[in-house]
Amino acid sequence: MKHLSERESDDSGHNVMPNSELEKVETLFAQLGLMTWQSFVKNRLPLLNLPEDVLETIRKGQIAYTKAKEIARIKVVQTRKKILKRAIAEEWSLNQIKDHLKTLQTKSEQPSQSPLKQQFDAVYQKAKRVKIWENPDSQKRLQELLTEIETLLAKAEA
Repeated sequence: MKHLSERESDDSGHNVMPNSELEKVETLFAQLGLMTWQSFVKNRLPLLNLPEDVLETIRKGQIAYTKAKEIARIKVVQTRKKILKRAIAEEWSLNQIKDHLKTLQTKSEQPSQSPLKQQFDAVYQKAKRVKIWENPDSQKRLQELLTEIETLLAKAEA
């Protein structure tokens, strides 16, 4: 296949493969009807360079090669295996995989937060969802806690 590809791009007249062999390959791909040999060389042969865990799922027919190529970009083996397993189990689309990888990349680029800050952020998000301020009984306690937090923040700024 590589020789065919080189021959196609080489105009020097040096035939790497005789015309009869080229015709046989073209005929074979035409009979299969799946793709041209050029497409095979460009898109499918490079799959052999994917990590073995990803390549194995393609061979088993568990995931499309386009999805597998995206997942193979994950360098951390354990993370890649976890994402691969989820993508197969939850039948993620290619766009879902790309979105998930963007999220992973964003998280890895952010400096790691302290557990306390993460807890504070989580509590804040939950408070917005639950709308605790609509309950009159909770409003008083919430006001007390907010006053305590404001006092702590004022001391930290001083």
